[in-house]
Amino acid sequence: MRLRMTKKIYKQIRKILPFIIVALTVFFFARALGKNWSEVQQISFTPNLNSAIGVLCLMASVLVSGILWARILNKLVKDSHIGWIDGVRIHTASWLLKYIPGQAGSYLNKLSWGVKKGYSKKALTNSFIYENALLLFASIIISVPVVLTVLSSRFTDNLTLFAPLLIAVPLVMVLHQNTFFKVTNFIFKKLKNQTISKDLFLRTEQIAFLQLEFLVPRLLTGAGFVWIATSLVQVAPADYLPLAVIYILAGVVGLLAIFVPSGLGVREAVIVLLASAYMSPAQAIVVSIAARFYATIADLLLAGVYLVLNKGRINQQ
Repeated sequence: MRLRMTKKIYKQIRKILPFIIVALTVFFFARALGKNWSEVQQISFTPNLNSAIGVLCLMASVLVSGILWARILNKLVKDSHIGWIDGVRIHTASWLLKYIPGQAGSYLNKLSWGVKKGYSKKALTNSFIYENALLLFASIIISVPVVLTVLSSRFTDNLTLFAPLLIAVPLVMVLHQNTFFKVTNFIFKKLKNQTISKDLFLRTEQIAFLQLEFLVPRLLTGAGFVWIATSLVQVAPADYLPLAVIYILAGVVGLLAIFVPSGLGVREAVIVLLASAYMSPAQAIVVSIAARFYATIADLLLAGVYLVLNKGRINQQ
């Protein structure tokens, strides 16, 4: 009886916890906005060439990721020849589904397309895992050196802010073929009494080369944020790199908030918290809001790219 009550309480807490976290995020963000409202009003929020370049960088990040996802699936499946157009088309559709809480929409879109094209669910699932793991590790690879050198000097009293980087620890297994193969088969054996062929796992050397390639979309994302920031406030060239890393880290935290559509609000709170070390809190608030606005503009333009690439291919999707 007591065990049943404990499970019931646990389920209730699990249901309301996401709403509590979102509410707290909104509360602290709103409080910061209220305290700095007069200064926020003095910042001119006018689109210009820098913001346009920032939007193009954010778009390019998604398009490159689509090409790389297609490369992963081509390497996983023998005789697979997904072109870059299809890779970009399917990945862009999945990217736009991020506004549905969690990664389910993104995954199911690729799964639905792949099954129709004759790919196995296991291969498609692995391609999705590799894609997200490599993007996450690209964020870690770019961020860690900057956190340990530049950012650590600004946050010496609160390095726990960078705790989300620790998520990379258990995911290291994905980068090693034999380890990922054994762990995945152990899980499948327990859950479905099935095994997965080792052919559906990338070799370690293949992963190494792909990891280098996945640095490109992360760098484009960081560059996009810097261009957007410089369209609004004066930023010293020496602060470009830490600001780019702050945006990348905010993206990682937003990704972890799987119950929030596109990490809405969570990413902005992290940007304000960290970017305030390089600009005034009011400027950090405006830049975080502008980054969300321009990222949405980039997504709308990506939707247009998808419609163009998908023209005449409705039945293939």
